[in-house]
Amino acid sequence: MFQNDSNMTHSDLAITHIDEDKLGFKPFVNRVAKGIINYKQDECFVISIEGEWGIGKTSFMNLVKNEIKNDVELMHFNPWLISNIEQLVSVFFGELIKAISHISFSTKFKTDIAKDMKAFLSVIVPDQVSVGVTGANKATWKFGEYFTPKDPHASQTLYEQKEKINTYLRDADKRIVVIIDDIDRLMDQEVELIFRLIKGIADFDNITYLLLFDRDVISKSLVKYKAEKGTKYLDKVIQYPLTIPKAYSPTIIKYLTSKLDALLTELGKENYHFDDEDWGEVHRLLNRYIKNVRDVNKVFDAFSFEYVSISKDVNFVDFFVITLIRLHSHELYSVIKNKPELFNYELAYTTLGMYGSNDDSARQKEIIKRIKGEYPEIDKDMDLLQTVFPVFSTYGPRSISGDHKRKSIGDKYYFDNYFSMSVSEDKLSFDTFHEYLKMLINNIEAFDKKVKVMSSVQIEQFFEMYRAHTSNTVSNDVRMTIINNLITSIANLNDRDFKNDETYADFTWFSVSWIDITAEEILKLNDPKEALLILKKDNVQLQHRCYLRYRIENQYKKIDSTELDTVLEEYKQIHVKEIQSITIDELLKFQFLDELLFCSGWLEVDIGELSVQFKEKLFQDKDSFFKILEKFIYKHVSMPQPKYPYSIQKTALEKLVDINDIQEYINSLNVNELREIEQKVLQYWSNDRDF
Repeated sequence: MFQNDSNMTHSDLAITHIDEDKLGFKPFVNRVAKGIINYKQDECFVISIEGEWGIGKTSFMNLVKNEIKNDVELMHFNPWLISNIEQLVSVFFGELIKAISHISFSTKFKTDIAKDMKAFLSVIVPDQVSVGVTGANKATWKFGEYFTPKDPHASQTLYEQKEKINTYLRDADKRIVVIIDDIDRLMDQEVELIFRLIKGIADFDNITYLLLFDRDVISKSLVKYKAEKGTKYLDKVIQYPLTIPKAYSPTIIKYLTSKLDALLTELGKENYHFDDEDWGEVHRLLNRYIKNVRDVNKVFDAFSFEYVSISKDVNFVDFFVITLIRLHSHELYSVIKNKPELFNYELAYTTLGMYGSNDDSARQKEIIKRIKGEYPEIDKDMDLLQTVFPVFSTYGPRSISGDHKRKSIGDKYYFDNYFSMSVSEDKLSFDTFHEYLKMLINNIEAFDKKVKVMSSVQIEQFFEMYRAHTSNTVSNDVRMTIINNLITSIANLNDRDFKNDETYADFTWFSVSWIDITAEEILKLNDPKEALLILKKDNVQLQHRCYLRYRIENQYKKIDSTELDTVLEEYKQIHVKEIQSITIDELLKFQFLDELLFCSGWLEVDIGELSVQFKEKLFQDKDSFFKILEKFIYKHVSMPQPKYPYSIQKTALEKLVDINDIQEYINSLNVNELREIEQKVLQYWSNDRDF
């Protein structure tokens, strides 16, 4: 995982204590703080703390403040929070008066200096400050309206008044340090005024100014109001320029990973999926997108705000990457969100009409071509996309659907989770899966009720999640309970009420999944022979016992063992005899015949004699024909057709009768004389979909 140095705050706020310093500011902070404290000259001293946006100027300044706060009088002034120039000047001098009054003076001197400061402002010539040129860009502030002097000496010259104030300040026990942040966020005319205040008006003795800004931004602002380059003007104002040392890229990335690691620690390992190898692929690309502290905080804040709501149902690395894409290229993010068919392996190839093609390279080129039609600049982000979308893999596209441990954004089951902070209604959340699993173990009736209202995707997903998260961790006793409950559930759910379209559900396809899971679980028992007794229990339907044995045999062969061969062969012969002994009347008592007839094929049972009797019953009369045909109706829920979602299972039916004979009989019927339900059955016959 990440290297976790300490817990970090989850916001874009500047740090305030040296213990929070992850960028190595401490040595530089100590030198700057020492220089400020040891400066003993009377004159005004102007220091700039320079650096591009997001590099950490405010954090650096906060650390300096902590080091000097006991030795100087601090005044923090942020002009960006003030709405207009008049207010800016008023608040600035008001705060300066407060700072001066805190210095060690006698009560009389504190009163005098406040009066003298107001008097000083009242005699500034001209009596107003004009900034800008003409029209809407011009702003004026009349000092006299705000500072009306009551002192009789208000007519003294500006120099004399200023010198009087300097006399007070030179005798003070502490130096005043005025910190002005966010200057580079001001309007151009406001920037010019700030520097005029500092250099021409408020440049009092015993004051040090610390100005925080991006030099390139400020230089461009000042050039509009000065006849010289902005940089030259700054050189005249700033006596000691300091440039924030740019943190090394590894330091910035380490700062990010420490914050992410703290987040995961807080979540707990059971609430997220993190893969070191996947993160390694993303980590090598981070320096393209994360260049300073502000980038770190911006990405982390956006990621953590959303991730904690959906952490159990997404992949950590994939969610981080999609957040990174959203912040750096919202256009690409929108294409991914709105065109999932171009980023999901199965959806992409189905959409392109190339599903089943073996030419992966050609398919991949076609997908990229289509994406470029939506987002022409995709090449610059291709490395990042390849880390989470296997459809772009340099090793060839690959399917990842159904990998319920990884929960990839490129997986059809999980794609929507990355854009909604919740699990879509047609999917199962991690918590819901565990809720249903508890029911499967402890309350099979409640489980069956849930399954009956689950979508086909949810049912399929449940068993795939079972394999991914649970199958190898349950105890032997719990596994035996699950085996018995799955068999019970198969019988409970195998109900094809095709006559009621609203509630009709065909679980034949999913009984295969039930049986496959049951077979897998039996082979994981310490002693599978105990569970194999299911294969001869009368309360388990013959077709289910038959198919279960068939699946166990197939899976057992894969582990290259002969331990159960004798037992499986014994049960095979039992099932063969059961099918061979079935009479036509017993056969027609089965609710559905397709599964049973498939079993006869797997067991290679000769049902020739039964076939003769079946044909006699089938064509005995019209009522018998339709009643028997209904036993072969099924709904292939993975691909239902909107108009006629049901079909006749002809593959099973033809084991007993020639399909052409059925078609001839149907052709001989007068459709207009048939009942509605009989006409429906013929519609299902015409709907040629089959296994």
